[in-house]
Amino acid sequence: MAVIINLREIFAADSQSEVSSKLNFNFNQLLALGIGQIGPVGPAGPTGAAGPAGPIGPQGPNGSIIFGQTTAVAPLVPPTSVPTGMVVGDIHISTDKIYKKTSTGWL
Repeated sequence: MAVIINLREIFAADSQSEVSSKLNFNFNQLLALGIGQIGPVGPAGPTGAAGPAGPIGPQGPNGSIIFGQTTAVAPLVPPTSVPTGMVVGDIHISTDKIYKKTSTGWL
């Protein structure tokens, strides 16, 4: 289907201002009809300022607790008497070794 565009003709006798006015009119008419290829994307603009700080997230799980042994004689086997409150993942440091509490005993 043909589209009729009401363009203004440009003549050699037209003044510079008339030529400019007619070209702008014709260009705007073509743009209004969506004629022409999409041009390239321009460069990215400058980065704006940092936004506000977000909310504080939930607290994570507690980490391992380290217990120390200060006796002069180190046990040769994993400690049999441990501080109260030790759970799996806690660490016991003796004078010669480091033990980690596991679900089956000591590592």
